[in-house]
Order: sequence, then C-alpha cells, then structure tokens
Amino acid sequence: MKEVENSNKVALNLKLSDGEKSKPFGSLNLEGGIKNKYSAQGSVISISKNFKGYLSGGSNNVGYSTLSDASSRIIHDGDKTQQPVDVKGDKLIDIDMPTLSLSDNRYSSDRNDFALLSAMWKLNHKLKMHLWAHYNRSIRSIEEIQTSVYTSDELSFINKQTNAVGAKDNGSAYKLKFTYDISAHTMLESTSHLSLDNSYSTKHILFNESPVHANLKTKNHFYHQSIVLTSRTTPNNVWQIRFNYVNDRLPQHYYVDSVLFKNIASIDQLQQDIQTKLEYADADIQYIRKLQDDHTLKLNLGTSYRRELLGVALLDDKEKFNQTMIKSYFDVVYRKKIDHISIGVGVAGNQYWNSNSHHSTKSQFVIEPKALFDWHINSKNLLRASYFYTYKPAMLRDVAPLYVLTDFNSMMKGSGDMKLFANQGAMLNYQLGSWGSSSFLNVNVLYFNSFRYYGSNLRLTQNYTVSEVAEFKNKYLFDVSLSYDQFISTLSSNLKLKGGYSRVSHSYRINSSTNQHFISSNYTYDMSLRTMFTGLFNCNIGFKGTYVYTNKDQSNYQNYNLFSDIYFIFNPHVNMEINTEYYFQNKQVNNTRNSLFIDAKINFSAISNKLLFSLTGRNLSNTTKFDTYSITETYRTFYTAKLLPRMILLGIEYRF
Repeated sequence: MKEVENSNKVALNLKLSDGEKSKPFGSLNLEGGIKNKYSAQGSVISISKNFKGYLSGGSNNVGYSTLSDASSRIIHDGDKTQQPVDVKGDKLIDIDMPTLSLSDNRYSSDRNDFALLSAMWKLNHKLKMHLWAHYNRSIRSIEEIQTSVYTSDELSFINKQTNAVGAKDNGSAYKLKFTYDISAHTMLESTSHLSLDNSYSTKHILFNESPVHANLKTKNHFYHQSIVLTSRTTPNNVWQIRFNYVNDRLPQHYYVDSVLFKNIASIDQLQQDIQTKLEYADADIQYIRKLQDDHTLKLNLGTSYRRELLGVALLDDKEKFNQTMIKSYFDVVYRKKIDHISIGVGVAGNQYWNSNSHHSTKSQFVIEPKALFDWHINSKNLLRASYFYTYKPAMLRDVAPLYVLTDFNSMMKGSGDMKLFANQGAMLNYQLGSWGSSSFLNVNVLYFNSFRYYGSNLRLTQNYTVSEVAEFKNKYLFDVSLSYDQFISTLSSNLKLKGGYSRVSHSYRINSSTNQHFISSNYTYDMSLRTMFTGLFNCNIGFKGTYVYTNKDQSNYQNYNLFSDIYFIFNPHVNMEINTEYYFQNKQVNNTRNSLFIDAKINFSAISNKLLFSLTGRNLSNTTKFDTYSITETYRTFYTAKLLPRMILLGIEYRF
C-alpha cells in the first residue's frame, strides 16, 4: 500500500543470487555448575534460494529465558492477518507468580525446556509457505511474604500472608501461513494458528497463621483462522477483503482446602469448575483511494459475530450464562494534505445487537467521530495529533451475574447487563530528528476519559473480599512521556534520557459506602550513558527512578535502581563483562532493605569464531531477598521475595 495508505512502515526483502548456496550453520552452548545446575541450548540456520529455516531448542534450571512468550510473539508478528483485538476467552482465575522489577532469572529457576521452529518454503514462483512451531515446558517455584494494610472509613486491619507458589506449564503454538500471488497486484493470504496450553499451579499459604492449600488446573485450546485478499487495481486504489474465525475454550478446576467465607464457613473444602467458551467471526472489506491533490479516502465495511459462554459449578450449584453480540459497522476517513500539513476527519457507525441469558435482544446504534492532524514542519520536525470518541462493550466477567472464586479468599460477581460505554481520547506527539540522527527527541501526550464504566463495589472483611460489579462515572488517564537520545562525539558516547508522568483516577465503593475516589500519580525518570570507545574498555551506566503518590492516606513510594555494565576486551581471545544493579527505596516504608546484585562473565576464544569457553558468576553478592511495595485503592502491600543464591557456571560454546 506504499504511497496510498498513510503509514511509515517499511518492508525489507533480502534475496540470494541464483547461484548462491548455503550450508547449515549454528551454535551449541553448554553450561554447568555445582548443585546440578545446567544449561544447554543450540540453534541451526539454513538458507537457500527456496528455503529459509531456523531451529532452536534448549533446557536449563538456572533461570534463563526460554522464549516462553514466543507463542504470542510468533502470532502477533505485526502482519495484517493477526487475530482481532480483544478476541480471547476470559481467564477468570489464576495462581500467579509474583511480578518483581527484576529479571526472571533472579527468582525462578526450577526447569525450562523449549523448542522453536521457523521455516519458509517458496513452493513455486507464486506460492510461499511459512511455518512457525513452538513448544515450552516450565517448572517454576517461588516463596514470598506479603503484609497488606487495609484502611477505610469503616474498618482497618493488617493481613499477613506467606506464599509458596509452584507452577507447571506445558504449552505449544503452531502457525501456518500461505501466501499466493494471484497476479502482480493481487495477493491471497491464509493463516492458521493453534495454541494448546496446560498448566497446574499450587499455592501453600499461611494466612494470618491459618494454613491454606489451593491448586488450579487450566487447559486452553485456541484456534484462529484468517483469510486476506489484497488487490491494487490501479496505482492509487487498493482493495482488501478480510475474514477471521476464532474458537477459544478455557476450562479450569480450582480447589481450596480451607474456606474463609463466613457465609459458607461450615464447609471445610471448596471446589469450583469453570467452563469459558468463545466463538467469534468477522468479515471486513477495506478500500483506500488516493485522489488528486493528495486527497486520500479510506472506507471500511464489515460485520462481526461474538458468542461467549460461562459455566460455573461451585459446591452443588451449577449455573450457566451466555451472551451474543452482533455488530455491523462502517468507518470512513478522509485526509487532505496542504503543503506540509495533513488533516483528516472520520466517522464510524456501529450497529449492535446484544442478547444474553437474562435479557432479551437489545439494539443500539452509535456514531464515533475522529480527527487527525500531521504537520511535517521540516525534514527533522514532525507534529501529530488525533482525537477519537468510541464505545466499548463490557467484558464477560463484568456482565455474568454468577459468583466466581478468583482466589482462596476473594470472589466476584458481574452486573448481569451488557452495556456500551462511551469513551473519548486525544493524543499529541512531537518528534525532533530521526532514529538515524545524532540527536532524537520524542514527546507523547495521551488523555483518555471513560464517561461511564464498570468498577468494584467491595464487601471487605479481614478474611475475605467479595467484589460485585457496579456502574460509575468519569474515569480518566493522563500520560506524558519523553525520550531523548544524543550522541556526544567528544566523549564517543550516547546519552539517553527518559521521563514520564501519569495520573489515573477512578471510583469504587466499600461495604455499601458512598462513592470513593482513588487518584494515583506516577513519576518515572531514566538516564544512561553508553560509551563507544575503540580499545580495552566500554561501559553503560545509569539510573532509573519511580515515585508513586496516591490520595489513599497520602501514601507515597520511591524506588531507585543504579546500574552499570562494564566491558573489557583484553585481546582478540579474551573479554570480560561485569554487571551491577543496586536497588534502594524510601526507608519510611516498612524498613525495606536495599539490594545489590553483581554478575560477571569472562570469555576465552580457543578457536576464533569456532570454540569459546566461559566462566559465569551470577548474584556474586549473594542477595537472597528482595523487597517491593504496591498501593491500591483498598490496601498497601509490602512484599519480600526469596531469590536465587550465588551461582557459578562453566560453559563451552561451539559454532559451526
């Protein structure tokens, strides 16, 4: 769609000469240490005139990433055949591993195995086939201690909880894509995606000195098929017809051996089975025409069908809830370019038909306007702005009027009524320079407001929380971010500066109180200096900072991270890398401790580009605990997570 669609996307095609031949090449890397620590990883690449292939696999128990998110990455690879936004089943309950501001290899390492295949065949001069396949198996565990302080107008208390969390995951993803060039200007694409995931999680809890054990089994079967036909009938006209089909099934079984809910306190054990199913299909036609005098017209017409089913079996009660939404829509955008300024206006019309188990079919037609503005001030300055007004349907979990366990001591229930909520937003972006310039500045401002939305009406006690969905007004987000890159030639170094400010406001209710407002302000700042010397020494040093303030008891929290990466190249055969990280936080918060991490690695090349030996030391400071902190509308929580101890690994890498 070059010179037709207003986009700066770039496609790069690399071709081998007709007579060029390539032998497979790759590498094998093995590492081992005391206490049976190991890592093994290998990869092979093959390129020929009609075939390109990449195969990688590995296993380790030292916390190295094994592309566990490759399933999503190979599916969301930026092409226009990816699945529609928000088309996935609701995962209503999870036993999560805690999220820390550290890399995973600091705190989770039991075992990770993976295999990844990416291959493309040119079957003939018109037909290409691309295959992705990914498998991942992981066994993870972590221990943490959390202290949560709850305060409200009616009650205040402290909950202390020790968690030992374990998770076993088996997942695989497959994607098969065919591209057929019908003619020089017409192309047909077919993409099939299948994901299969099984997980088993356990959680041993000591909650206010009471032991609780919970486990969760989850299976996920996800299938997506898309077909896209693109035709450029003339140099200034492009047609695209798209079809999508999604089928997602997500059964879950949750078991708790101790019941903390007072209304069912006579029961010693609690089991819950959840069946979540989603079926989705859409068809869409898009037409883009570049008119004379730099006018551009873009038209979308389409329809979609979405049906969701939620079944909950809790104790002896079995309930089902289903909802169906059919949507027909049009979207028109007209752009006009005058010298260096481009102005666009657009309007979308959406006709919804909603029905569910508790209500008859509701029909609603809504209009969504938008405005776009681009100003190429000169070759180095670009200013962009946009405004949009949209409607968003509620999620299944917000609508289903069924009580669902979400943790051993929390439960939620939807409103029972599907609604469309109006939102508006505006974006302003300014760029000075480009990524290839010696200096580059990017400033982005975003404002988003939900006039009405679903929030939480909480029944809160020390032992349990029940969250019922309720309707509120005026939730907003304001966000400003800045990044600046500058190459300093006199220092042969690159300076990076980042900063940001965000403010979020929403409402909630606790124990039938009047509406309360939660406002959170978040400041971030980041600076780094990377040297580009020619010689023995190079480094990357900097710091990151976060400051959070909320109107909840005027709580505030500060977190800082100093880091340095130092590189030595002693000679063509020996090099060394030393990485340090130092985390410190405001001492007013629960006497949180500071944390220091030191990693080092020395490499020795025995045979240039063939055989490499390495000695790696991780967490040489032997920091075994890490503290962090979070603030929500109802509580402040202090976390202490147990980390992996000091580790020494001897490695060998062979390249062929």
